[in-house]
Amino acid sequence: MQKWIDTFNARDWDAMREASPPTGSWEDRRHSVQLAGGTDFVIESAKARAESGAFASQKLIATAGERIAICHVTLAGGPSDGRFEIDALNVVEADESGRNVRTISLDLDDQRRGFDEAWARWAEIEPEVAGVLDSAKRMMDAINADDIDREAILASYAGADLVVEDHRRTGMGRIEGADTYVDSLLALRELTDRTLLELGAFWPAINRHGGIATVRRYGEISGGGSYESDYLALFLRPGKRINHVELFESEHLDQALARFEELCAERDRPARP
Repeated sequence: MQKWIDTFNARDWDAMREASPPTGSWEDRRHSVQLAGGTDFVIESAKARAESGAFASQKLIATAGERIAICHVTLAGGPSDGRFEIDALNVVEADESGRNVRTISLDLDDQRRGFDEAWARWAEIEPEVAGVLDSAKRMMDAINADDIDREAILASYAGADLVVEDHRRTGMGRIEGADTYVDSLLALRELTDRTLLELGAFWPAINRHGGIATVRRYGEISGGGSYESDYLALFLRPGKRINHVELFESEHLDQALARFEELCAERDRPARP
């Protein structure tokens, strides 16, 4: 995506074409736009925006594997008495050489849909992580549902076999069993007017066993102000349900990676006859 930003700001249309294969596609699904086209359409559109005096900037929101990114893109420009600023959430897929092969533009507040699109494409590129992404998505959707559904949350975890180790400074320690863990999640939920869980903006590690994902929990405290908590979640899933979770402070990534490697090695070890 950065190549597109750089070539647009330089008004270098030949370089923009080189950064996008002939089969590239672009879909603008924002409610006010609803357009789609290929590489030629994108370049002609970029030229029209450049004529308005626009320049582009972006902020990385998330990645999905090595070839997909979610970015907040802003086009801004115009005369001093008529400045404009247009925002979009872009899901960008690159090919193995780094060229943009697919871009989907969404409304800025449609971040959950952006994650769904990115994870779906990631699962197609790397099928071995599809099950892990599905488990993470089901768990996150259940926790973020407007109406709390205890059974839907429980369905993400492996019942009595679930073990949770919370290594954070103010963590809950060791919890055994899905019922007890879900009780702790719901107890935290009751302390807030609204809470949301954003899991997997970045994945420092992932394989067929599970992964380590960034977590951002945020919302409004009942009778108080807003809050935000950032940490790392390590989880493993032998089947469709998560049976092992460990939580770490964000700055303890090295510790989380070492622990993940250790746990995966245990699961790869052949069973004794």
